[in-house]
Amino acid sequence: MSDPLLNQKFAYFEIQDRIKAGGMSIVYRAYDTRRRLIVALKVLQQSLSLHDDIVTRFEREAKIAERLRHPHIVQFFEADQHQGWLYIAMQFMVGGSLADQLAANPKITLARTADILEQIGSALDYAHHEKVIHRDLKLGNILLDENGDVLLTDFGIARMLDATQGLTTPDQQMPGTVKYMSPEQVMGKTDLDYRSDLYSFTVIAYLLATGRYPFTGTDDIVVINQHLNMQPPAPSRVNPHLPSGLDDVLIKGLAKKPHQRYQSAGEFARAFRDAISGYEAVTAYVDMRAENPALQAQSPDFTRYENQTDHPTIPERATTEPKRIRIDPLMAIIGVIALILGVSVLLAFQTNRIQQDNQQTQSAFSALQATETAFALLPTVTYTPSLTLFPTETETFTPTPSPTHTITPSPTETSLPTSTSTLAMTVTETPLPVTPAEVTDTAFSTVSEFMTALRNLGSQSAFNCVAFIDYYAYLTGESPLAALTVLVDDQDDAFHDVYTFCEDERENPRAPLGFELFFRFDEASRQLDESR
Repeated sequence: MSDPLLNQKFAYFEIQDRIKAGGMSIVYRAYDTRRRLIVALKVLQQSLSLHDDIVTRFEREAKIAERLRHPHIVQFFEADQHQGWLYIAMQFMVGGSLADQLAANPKITLARTADILEQIGSALDYAHHEKVIHRDLKLGNILLDENGDVLLTDFGIARMLDATQGLTTPDQQMPGTVKYMSPEQVMGKTDLDYRSDLYSFTVIAYLLATGRYPFTGTDDIVVINQHLNMQPPAPSRVNPHLPSGLDDVLIKGLAKKPHQRYQSAGEFARAFRDAISGYEAVTAYVDMRAENPALQAQSPDFTRYENQTDHPTIPERATTEPKRIRIDPLMAIIGVIALILGVSVLLAFQTNRIQQDNQQTQSAFSALQATETAFALLPTVTYTPSLTLFPTETETFTPTPSPTHTITPSPTETSLPTSTSTLAMTVTETPLPVTPAEVTDTAFSTVSEFMTALRNLGSQSAFNCVAFIDYYAYLTGESPLAALTVLVDDQDDAFHDVYTFCEDERENPRAPLGFELFFRFDEASRQLDESR
């Protein structure tokens, strides 16, 4: 397919070559006859200039690029249009992208990674200070100049927190690249803050240090679920040459909750530098095949590096050959006899110990059976939760079907046994309500009880709106749990949005709530419960 702009005069630019083409625009290398230098010319595809939302996004990128002036952010020159073509002229980076460089030579040392993190980290902190969130950090958006320094580019989906004139309108699609996205970004939240960038920044560090992404999968849904619910492999298990101290740094940077991460890119870069002290020469081989589909599974571009073992051993071991030791045959025979006798004594002792343990285990098992029988009589909530696509906690609730909704608690037990769950139900003299009609001012005595009942109303695909309306009415009345009245505040959009939805589904006891709304509702209720 011919390119109508290639080798043509475009305004006062002479277009020389095509650098890359994306879904929205094409980037050319061009000679600027006014500035007398080579520039990168980003031109919006002309067929898209009729779409107002795309034009707005392109203009937003130009405004943000013009606003940001930093040694490690690609310099903006101008933005204009020529004969119906919208364009942005920027600094030309002769080294291409970091993704391109690693595709050609995947070897990178920890020292080089630390340098990259410090340079890009300073650019990120500057952008965040200017209230700009990038939202699409990845290796393809890190460019290299003639000196090997790295600069950040492509603020095409960035947001200005104080933007006006409609620039904060949400995009129609989920913005960003899934493998780098923060949990809050994959949830589709539009009110992201700078800490979402810090998560993506840590993904880059993890990839450069280990050679692999923290989360991978056969499709985007699998990766999204991992971002939301799974912990990444310890970096030192992926690349065993890494110092163990780096594990804590990278795992903290990938925390699911924003407040648990590092709170600036510079802070993270410094922690990374400190953790690799003495290990700067350790090498990773970065597998770019996941980011660049052109690199096939058997491509020599990467496989020739996969089995290399040129990592330095730290600390260095002595290279001198050890002295040979002459063994006396008589002493060897005596040693073998002593070893056999020692093993025999050890086996006899172990056999006796196993018999004692078996007797203790049998006694404990009998006691456990009796305890389980007693616990089986404790009341449980009877609303049956549906299996969610992306579970957000590790605890499970086991519904007990009953034909009468009336269960008598055991007189010998006052609380459920302690477990690893972060949520605990406290059994009181008054059982939890098992039908909406039983929601009264004396039905709950603790926040945990109410939250447990509320969450058990169902899932995104089958939510009990009838019961939720009754619970909501309970809160708007004279509820003794004053801490829960915040749930009916219309500023708390998660609960209020569920209430609005259920008002429309008042006659439908098993309404489909939808994943995003249910996830927000479930997460908000858990956070409130944990905060009390």
